[in-house]
Amino acid sequence: MLCEGRVKRVTKIRKNDILVGTGVLLLIFLAMFIRYVNISNYLFLIILRSLIYIGLFSAWFLSIRKRIIQTQVRHYLTVISALMIVWLLFRTVKFCISRGDVARHLWYLYYIPMLFIPLFSLFVANSLGKPENFKLPGWMRFLYIPTALLFLLVITNDLHQFVFSFPSGVFSDENYVYELGYYLVIALEFICAACAICIILAKCRIPYSKTYFCLPLVPFIILLLYCFAYVKKIYWVRMLAGDFTVSLCIFIAATFECCIQCGLIQSNIGYEDLFESTTIRIHLADSNFNIYRNSASASTLLKEDMQKAVNGTVKLDKSTLLKCHRISSGFVFWQEDISEITDITEQLMITQEELRDTGDILKAENEQRALQLHLSEENRLYDLIEEKTSHQIAVLSSLLEKLKHTDDISAARKILGKIVVIGTYIKRRSNLIFVLGQKRAVSFEELRLCLNESAANLKLCGTECKTSVSFFGKQPDSEKIIMIYDLFEAVVEQSLDSLSSLLLFAESVDGRFSVNICAACKSDLSLLKSSFPFLKAEQDDDGIWYLTLSEGGEPARTR
Repeated sequence: MLCEGRVKRVTKIRKNDILVGTGVLLLIFLAMFIRYVNISNYLFLIILRSLIYIGLFSAWFLSIRKRIIQTQVRHYLTVISALMIVWLLFRTVKFCISRGDVARHLWYLYYIPMLFIPLFSLFVANSLGKPENFKLPGWMRFLYIPTALLFLLVITNDLHQFVFSFPSGVFSDENYVYELGYYLVIALEFICAACAICIILAKCRIPYSKTYFCLPLVPFIILLLYCFAYVKKIYWVRMLAGDFTVSLCIFIAATFECCIQCGLIQSNIGYEDLFESTTIRIHLADSNFNIYRNSASASTLLKEDMQKAVNGTVKLDKSTLLKCHRISSGFVFWQEDISEITDITEQLMITQEELRDTGDILKAENEQRALQLHLSEENRLYDLIEEKTSHQIAVLSSLLEKLKHTDDISAARKILGKIVVIGTYIKRRSNLIFVLGQKRAVSFEELRLCLNESAANLKLCGTECKTSVSFFGKQPDSEKIIMIYDLFEAVVEQSLDSLSSLLLFAESVDGRFSVNICAACKSDLSLLKSSFPFLKAEQDDDGIWYLTLSEGGEPARTR
């Protein structure tokens, strides 16, 4: 049924073209018949014949304005058709008057369309395939100069006879001879026309159509042969087509019309065929939403859906959208197939659900793995704390046992003081291990806090303790900072029973540290060298110990 409808439509279009073409030919034959009749005394028939041709070219002028799409091409084609109408008007007036001078000057005016029609044809060719805002290159506008100069040469021929000469001495368009200027005019016309037709054919972009698109060459070649035969005054040519003006206009219009029909010049013809054969489901409706044209693939459309589509896209079903655009006489509706998009969307939703489930599993696995890593890290830190403070824990256990078996209040207070001092170190040393594990660095400020708390708790044991920590520039490594606190604790534990006072000064200059300790006690602090190889320990005559530990075995310089 669809194929049958298309065949009927194509047949209807061809019938319309045939009817129009037949009507044009009949009018041309009628005008030719009037010419063959002896009408020298019948001005009415002369005017009627001219009106037939002027009417035909006026109709072509209007059709050009209606059919041609591109602005520049339409502009130049309408100028060409207008020049042909002007040419015919000059010809009509020339035949209707008897004065020789006026008739001759009208004959000279023929060369306005004869020179400018080929020029504008070249402009048409160069405008094909260009965007709407296209303007001709500036250099092409210089072509007006030789064209205008040649026309001035023709219109002033009476002064110099460089285009036409008159051997009899009488200026007349009946008896003349072609001169060099005439051949210059013909050369310019031929070059512009030939370049125009070649450019039009060269711009064809439709494949497998070169043979078909050579059709415009037929009237163009006939035009050239006719001009040659007319100039040579071949009898049978002048007998059949003796009206030079009309013949040229017909051949020129036929050439451009062939270009339009072949698609070399874009036009809006063939839209109905395209509408019938398109796979897009399109509906044309009037302002009351009454559909008067459907594409072949279009399905039934409800008026309610059309009314909704005016305000926005309407979803007709799972895979079809209805869209609308307002036109001058109503609306155009088209149905958009979104089945592929729907299938892809459904597939993406399924994939999304699968990914969500997979993501939940991965999230749970990551959380479990993170918990395991956290527990492993905690266990590692606890093991490290136990390893670093095992000696202090043992000492603390021993002191707690002594405390249980001590009844003396004074002795119990001393033991409690020692327990606080040892416990403070265990707490602070554990904190340093955690800070190093989390922040990957221990600052001198952390060391100051550790020393200040330990020094404050030493007072419970009756020991006066002062500490001073300072650094300049870059801080030393975390291990070295912790070693300073370990040295302080080792001195305290070694001399706790007899320690009366303790002074510590720690300093770092650009990453190089030094520790100076002054301790008043009876214990032998030189025993600490086994744990701190670079430690220097000296005791003066008063029994005060001076301990020095610096990076590389050398004391750091202070500012």
